[in-house]
Amino acid sequence: MDVVLNSLSGEAAARSMEVLAPGGRFVELGKVDLYANRRVILRPLAANASFHAVDLVSLLRDDFAGSVSALRTVAHRVRQGQYRPLLHQVYPVQRVDEAFRLLQHSRHIGKVVISLDGPVPVRMNPVLPSIAPDEQYLVIGGLSGLGARVALHLAKRGTRHLALAGRRGMETPGAADLVARLTTLGASVTVDAVDVTDAVAVEQLIRKIDTAEHPLREVIHSVLHLEDDELTRLSDERMRAVLAPKIAGAVLLDRLTRQRNIRLTSYSSMNAWVGSGHQTSYAAANLFLEALARHRRRHGNDALTIAWGTISEAGYVAREGLTETLGQLGMITPDEACAAQDRHHARHTDVVAIGRYDLAHLSAFCPSLATPRFSLIAPSTISGTDYRLTDL
Repeated sequence: MDVVLNSLSGEAAARSMEVLAPGGRFVELGKVDLYANRRVILRPLAANASFHAVDLVSLLRDDFAGSVSALRTVAHRVRQGQYRPLLHQVYPVQRVDEAFRLLQHSRHIGKVVISLDGPVPVRMNPVLPSIAPDEQYLVIGGLSGLGARVALHLAKRGTRHLALAGRRGMETPGAADLVARLTTLGASVTVDAVDVTDAVAVEQLIRKIDTAEHPLREVIHSVLHLEDDELTRLSDERMRAVLAPKIAGAVLLDRLTRQRNIRLTSYSSMNAWVGSGHQTSYAAANLFLEALARHRRRHGNDALTIAWGTISEAGYVAREGLTETLGQLGMITPDEACAAQDRHHARHTDVVAIGRYDLAHLSAFCPSLATPRFSLIAPSTISGTDYRLTDL
C-alpha cells in the first residue's frame, strides 16, 4: 500500500506497517501509542517508507487556515472524481441497529455509511392511557362538536361512565341521538345543563358525579365562543363573552380538581400560536389555558392543553360550512384528533399543538410563520403541502 491511515495500536499497528510499499507513507491518526510513549517497530520503514504522526485536533488548533485549505482541496478533488470513495456499505437510517451490530462483530468491509436519503417509515407505538371500568369522565361541551366525538371515542375505548354537560343540556341539537349511540356502545350517560362560568353549578356537578363508586378520572374542557372583529371594535361585553367560558371555566375546574387527582384536559387553538387580527380575545383565552396546564404540571397535577388546528367533520368549522375554505390549508379528522389526544396523555405532555397545514398557503396571510419559534417546521423557503405540527 502506498499510504496507510492508521488508528490502531500495539501489535495491530505493527502489522499495518508491514503492508507498506517501497516509498510508502504510514500516517498515524491514533493517539494511544503516541501519548503512552510506546516503541515503534522501524524495520517496515527500511524500504524508504516514512512515518507521520498527525493529531487532527492540534492541527486544527495550530493551523486552522491551512487545515481549511486542505479540506477544500480534498472536497474539490472528490467532486472532480480524482478521489474515489473507499469501499463502503450503505444502511438506511431505519436500519442503523444492523449497521452497529455489523461493526460490533467486525463483519464489515471498508466503511459503514448511514444514509438519510429517502423516506423513513415510522411505526407508532400505540401506548394508550388506561381506562378503568369504574372510572367516570366528564366532558364539558360534550353534547356537540369535537366534545361529542371525544365522548364517542371514550366509549369505544371502554369507558362505561360518561357525564356530558352543556349550557342547553338535552336541548342541544343532536343530544338525544348522541346519548343513544353512547348507550349502544355500553356507556352509562348522564346529561346536565350547566354554564361552565357558574361556580355554584359547576361545583354541584362535580360533587354529584365524583362518587366513591365511580370516581371522576378526567374533565375535558371543550367550550368555544367567538366574537370575530378588530380589537378596537370589541366592547367589554363582547370580549367577556369570549374569555369567560375558557378562562373562568378553566379556573373553576382547576380549583375543583386540583386536590382530587383528576386530570384536566383543555382545548386551545393554533390561532393562539400564529395570531389573528380578528380573534384577539380568543387567542388570549387559549394562551391562558396553556399557561394553566404548565402551572398544574409544575405543581404535580395532571393536565393537558391541546392547540388544535382545523378539524373536519365536527366542531365550529363543520358547523359554519367552512370546511371547503379552510380545508385548502389542511385539516385533521376527529378520529386523528382523538388518537393524538390519547398519545399525549400517555406521554404526560402539558401543552401540544396538533394539526395538518399547507404552510405555503398559510404563510401568505400568517407572517408569524417567519418568526424563530416556527423555524423548525416552517423553513425560510416554504414549499409543498401536508405539514403536520405536533409536540411543539
